[in-house]
Amino acid sequence: MRSKVELDPDLSPNHAWRHSWITYAEAAGIAKRFSNRITGHNSSKDASDGYVAGLVSMLAVEMRKFPPYNID
Repeated sequence: MRSKVELDPDLSPNHAWRHSWITYAEAAGIAKRFSNRITGHNSSKDASDGYVAGLVSMLAVEMRKFPPYNID
């Protein structure tokens, strides 16, 4: 993928995808606590986030809100 789209060698595509994903998740109305859980950001400054474990069934509901990527 890196060579196909001629990415700068100093860029980290995986990190960039995470930024994009979080942006689209926000636009889709996915709660931040679930977006963080899905992208591996499990720590939060809000103590109440620790009370919601993010059950797989809950994460699946949130994932269905996410718009598909168009990668022609």
